[in-house]
Amino acid sequence: FIGNALVDLFLQSRNWPFGSAIAITLVLVSVVVLIAANRISTRVSGARRVDLI
Repeated sequence: FIGNALVDLFLQSRNWPFGSAIAITLVLVSVVVLIAANRISTRVSGARRVDLI
């Protein structure tokens, strides 16, 4: 559904700036959800954090 809406914004409506803004927002929301899920799973599993540097 969201992918089809993005394609419509880019190709049919020719609204490139708004389509780009929606695509970047979608990517940022996905990254935030992945980071939150990673932190929650780390806390639940009780694993200790290891720094690479």
